[in-house]
Amino acid sequence: MPTVKNKLLPIVDYRGRPLTLKPHVTYTMHLKNGYIVALTADQRVERVPNLLPGAAN
Repeated sequence: MPTVKNKLLPIVDYRGRPLTLKPHVTYTMHLKNGYIVALTADQRVERVPNLLPGAAN
């Protein structure tokens, strides 16, 4: 059986800033380049840089 490597991915808002999820708020989650973008109903993804350390831009 293959070994599964679990990683904790950071959660960011639509501008790439770290986000703490709040209870009773509905988020749409998108997986991008090693992080999770959490959007509320009135938000759209802006251009978010590659936030992984050591990754080529």
